[in-house]
Amino acid sequence: MTHVDEDDDVSLADLLELARESHAAELHTGMPARVVSYDASAQRADVRPVVQRTVPRVDGGTHLEDLPVIRSVPVIWPGGGGFAIHCPLAAGDDVYLLIPEQDPQAFLESGSPGAPIDHRRHHLAGAFALPVVRHRARAISGAGANELLIGRDGGTGPAVRVGTSTIKIGRNATAKAARADNLDAHLAAISADLDIIAAAAIFIVLRLR
Repeated sequence: MTHVDEDDDVSLADLLELARESHAAELHTGMPARVVSYDASAQRADVRPVVQRTVPRVDGGTHLEDLPVIRSVPVIWPGGGGFAIHCPLAAGDDVYLLIPEQDPQAFLESGSPGAPIDHRRHHLAGAFALPVVRHRARAISGAGANELLIGRDGGTGPAVRVGTSTIKIGRNATAKAARADNLDAHLAAISADLDIIAAAAIFIVLRLR
């Protein structure tokens, strides 16, 4: 960290380095944050960054300070072609903040291309939140190396597991769910078996008369 005292003989290189450090301290690209509150109807969250920033002191040292809560941050949920995925985001959930090059607010309000409203670049005010980051203590319970898992956190509640050739319903399910492409064949086989059983029962009843 470059430090210049009042009585120092300051070179152009020192001034340029100070300017670079000052600019870099306010240039944000991405960081983890924690949800304070979430508006599901608007898909906007108030979030608090969880990594402190380093601030230079007059004596040439540094100290750490908390970044402020960022209000009404758009939460990015996957979607396309008229379909979307949405989860109930709760206070205390962790997200990753993506800070764009330019202010996206005009586009987010109108959906049309246009000039940025705020001309600051890589500023926290333009952040998006992605619910894709977890610290080690909150790793997804029961996740498999070769399957897609959809379900509740904590290893409890319903879940769907999609493997390379199977679909299982239930957190600890072992039975396979029937695939749509062969469900009709299974039903037809069951119906045929029932017809045979019914015919045998009728035959036995007639012989006993």
